[in-house]
Amino acid sequence: MTATVRAISGGGGKGPACFLVEAAGMRLLLDCGAGPDEGMRPDLSGLGPIDAILLSHAHPDHVDALPEAADRFGPVPVYATPPVLQALPAGAPADRRPLALGRNRLAGELAVTCGRSGHAPGGVWLHLAIGGGLFYAGDMGFDSVLFAVDAEPPTARVAILDASYGDDDTPHEDRLAAFAPIFAARRSLLLAPAGGRGPEIALAAAAAHERKPAVCDANRAAIDRLIDDPAWLRPGAGTMLDSLRRRIEPIEAVEPPPERAIIAAKPNATGGAAKPLLEGWGRDDGPVVATGYVAAGTPVRRAVEEGRAVALRWPVHPRLSQNAALARTLGAEVVVPAFGDARHRATWAKAFALTRIALDETVEIR
Repeated sequence: MTATVRAISGGGGKGPACFLVEAAGMRLLLDCGAGPDEGMRPDLSGLGPIDAILLSHAHPDHVDALPEAADRFGPVPVYATPPVLQALPAGAPADRRPLALGRNRLAGELAVTCGRSGHAPGGVWLHLAIGGGLFYAGDMGFDSVLFAVDAEPPTARVAILDASYGDDDTPHEDRLAAFAPIFAARRSLLLAPAGGRGPEIALAAAAAHERKPAVCDANRAAIDRLIDDPAWLRPGAGTMLDSLRRRIEPIEAVEPPPERAIIAAKPNATGGAAKPLLEGWGRDDGPVVATGYVAAGTPVRRAVEEGRAVALRWPVHPRLSQNAALARTLGAEVVVPAFGDARHRATWAKAFALTRIALDETVEIR
């Protein structure tokens, strides 16, 4: 069985995830996101009919264009793990079908294998048994102390890898060490999404200092959900989170703002508890930290540009050497570096050795 894949968006830069796969008479989308920069959306016009959409996880840059897909493609089925299906945006297609960890069979006898991606609740990588195999990482992480990763997927001739960090190979320990003075500050505001690194940052803040961190309602609810559904966690992580739940304060209980580390969503301060906190934060109140991608057109981008906040990445994507090791494990002959700047192409080509780097092209899976 031969197939092709091409990036509708997400190739050559930090754009929304959307990849078109054509195989065995089926036309599939892998993710259908919007953002992270304001106004970024995949161009779904001219794609023709789509038979199904497969989702890696529920972050906005992977799912927020689903309402547009529903308008354009009609009642297309959406496949994802149950936690992801429960978190889809309003207006997403209504035909929602669960994916299980391990091997799944879609309509048309297409086999799809899912493994935990180490990035978010319900987050998975996808392996499609077409041609020599297609691996799609979505967003993937190897270093989380909370989220489990299934790091031995089936072999795949073509691999779409999470290259969000470009050529960066900074050790995980060095990234975490940079947060020590933030946690030690009299007061600090760390902007982090509830559906990912927020609970992990709260765990680190609680371990770093005697003062209990203050955690927004969205992140507190995320901690509760992870405890209730531990299938996505590393062994022992549920116990860690249960202990954490007794060591955090709600933001509104110690107001305003509390003298401690404060973890608040949304990560770009476009809403949630983070928006009013950032708006009312004075220059003498302590450091403000954007812990992930700083999206253009957002309040936190303006704060960084004005010197009122700093960008300090909490590691949630693969380092260069980790991607290279994954490509070797897969036996990939072609690597599509997703979500990373194309200026790193030469470095990717060297790191991935004998594999071919593909960006703005249709790749055949033979």
